[in-house]
Amino acid sequence: MPTACIDRGFIGYLAHPCLSGELPAIPITEALTGKTIRELHGHTGGTSSVAWSPDGTQLASASADQTVRVWDFQTGETVTIFAGHTALVFDVSWSPDGTRLVSGDTAGNVRIWEAASGQEVNHYNVGGSVIVLKWSPDGTRVLVTGIFRAPEIRPVWQSTEDLIAYAKECCVFRALTDEERELFGLSAR
Repeated sequence: MPTACIDRGFIGYLAHPCLSGELPAIPITEALTGKTIRELHGHTGGTSSVAWSPDGTQLASASADQTVRVWDFQTGETVTIFAGHTALVFDVSWSPDGTRLVSGDTAGNVRIWEAASGQEVNHYNVGGSVIVLKWSPDGTRVLVTGIFRAPEIRPVWQSTEDLIAYAKECCVFRALTDEERELFGLSAR
């Protein structure tokens, strides 16, 4: 295995991403024996990161081919392909409850995805390569780190209801003016 590869383990198994492109497949090995039990084929470029789902049934991979894939661990088949990045996807991470993924690319794009459907929930650009993404324990924020920039913590809005609940917790409210109500298509008071 090329030295550029990194091992990430879950319940006795290791997945080996390799960004160099020398290894387009992602080998899964037994941690104790080093025996390869399966290879995941599908990416057309090297892989930069892998992440096990919290329950260990799926593996997500980030690739130079500008996609994120979710794999079924038992069958080795691709479950979902997440497309939308415009540069090498450098990191991918599962939310603590396993319902969402966050991925970041070298163009500064961060995308939040529904894990089951592959639907994009949110995206933003942080203005520089994204190298590492980590979820808060409660799944409401993501730590984004990159090259030559300070780490930052970003909120993750899963739905309008989540945004409203957050606003009620943190913000001062006032009544809308008649002009603001008209601007948003609301009836006058």
